[in-house]
Amino acid sequence: MFKFFIRFSWYFYLIFLILLSWAGIRMYLNHFSYGNEDKELRKKYIDVLQNQDRLSIMSDLKQIYESAKLNNDKKLYIESYIQYYLNRSNLGFKQDASSALFYLLDTEANYLQPDQLFNIYNLILSASLDPYYFRENIELKLKESIVAEMQKIIDNENSHKKKLAYLISFYGMNIDRSEGELLSLEKEILQIAPDPIAAQKTIHYRKALKCRAKKQYKNELYYMKLASIGGEPGVGELGVTYRNNNMLDNAEHQLLASFKPNHISKMENYFFPCVNLAILYIKKQNYERAGLYLKKAEEFCRMYLGEFYHSEILEIKSNFYKAQNLNEMALKAMIAEKSHIIHQYSTFYLNNKSNAFVINEVREIRRSRNYIVFTFFSVMAGIISFFFLYLHGVLKKYRSSLQDRESEINKSTELKQELNNAFNKFSELSHISEKKDKVINAIMSNKDAKKALNHKDIMLLNELKSFTNTGNEWSLVKNNFHIHFPEFYSKLMKINPSLTELELRYATYIKMGLTNAEIATLLNINVQSVATFKYRLKSRLNVDKVQSLLEFIINF
Repeated sequence: MFKFFIRFSWYFYLIFLILLSWAGIRMYLNHFSYGNEDKELRKKYIDVLQNQDRLSIMSDLKQIYESAKLNNDKKLYIESYIQYYLNRSNLGFKQDASSALFYLLDTEANYLQPDQLFNIYNLILSASLDPYYFRENIELKLKESIVAEMQKIIDNENSHKKKLAYLISFYGMNIDRSEGELLSLEKEILQIAPDPIAAQKTIHYRKALKCRAKKQYKNELYYMKLASIGGEPGVGELGVTYRNNNMLDNAEHQLLASFKPNHISKMENYFFPCVNLAILYIKKQNYERAGLYLKKAEEFCRMYLGEFYHSEILEIKSNFYKAQNLNEMALKAMIAEKSHIIHQYSTFYLNNKSNAFVINEVREIRRSRNYIVFTFFSVMAGIISFFFLYLHGVLKKYRSSLQDRESEINKSTELKQELNNAFNKFSELSHISEKKDKVINAIMSNKDAKKALNHKDIMLLNELKSFTNTGNEWSLVKNNFHIHFPEFYSKLMKINPSLTELELRYATYIKMGLTNAEIATLLNINVQSVATFKYRLKSRLNVDKVQSLLEFIINF
């Protein structure tokens, strides 16, 4: 039984590990499974992303994420949901997108990947910092929590490509940082960028936008020109920089070049140029052209865009009327703008109060998920280690028993050899004894020879005749055997104290590994008698019927 266990223990161990791994994977999938995969819907999603028209894909994205949710394709649902609200934020629905993504954080925290979390945090933070009327009004705790989570994602990212994208986005955010922090970020970006020149241009572009937000227009121009070497860094951005620095003719040239009403991307090539040209012509006091572009921008905004751009249009309208001294119309535009801002700010403020809690909850949920995974693999490692050590101990004992067995076999072999030598010697002595007896018998049967002998000679011949081999070979074997196996006879006698000398002799020969034929030769009996005697000895030693006498005595 022990041999069977040792032989098949590794198979049992392997089967156990497979079953344990299967149970662990099932547990993991039950907690963190992405559900079904809808390949046709995934293909449609990839095709939609190829479309550059941000406006036309919104309905498709919404249909895809709703269908993915119904089909239990959680992975596609999360991806398309995030993409939809990222686009919605870019269309000006920043607060709506922010709230929707907070909802995703609250409901699907277990399934969000680091890059998805980074995009969500980035959008939420930019929704609070980018609008000119909300800037720096984000609640400090929420802001610090989001920034800390984004930094953690950057630090844990191993892919240089992803890390570079994270760092550039993180660097460009309108967050107050010291010069040392900015320089550290710049250095890290340049270190991992495959094209340091292009990365440096991106840094200059981000610096220009930061200067624009702080109304440091001269610095903005300096960095924007560095970024624009070899090409314009974004649609009309250089034109806006010229306009901010009152270089109006250069600004007009740049902004008119960016106005492409027939381009598929309406936001970048139609709406933004209209807004920027309207502001430019107000500065140039060309109110007719300013009004024309403002009207186009307002119509586009009313049809497609959200509250962020509505606020911007209202601000431009109030400035447009003020520049023409149309005070009544300017006042109406200002009141509308103020109402819009108050409404948005109140919504934003209330959302922040509840959303600060959500960020902390997401952090705890993801920690608990990591804890579950870590615990599972720790338990697996512990079980594997335990079984390895257990089997190592069992195998060690088995090897030790094998060595003991090998030692006993060697002893038995030595004894067997000694017995054979003794047997040969005794056979030789027996042969000599037979010759001796023949000589004595011949002398005693010869009357003439017998008459020639005196009484003492006859007594000596009779004594020589009586001196025969009386089994001294067994005594020699027994004594020698007892030296090698000192407890063998005492153990046998404990099982059955009434064992005879002949039974002990049989047990000794069996322990030495002698065959039935060899035992028969030693005892001068036939082989069948040996088999019969061994059967009786098995009964006398209370050996189990299933077990052989040889196995019992060898392992005894």
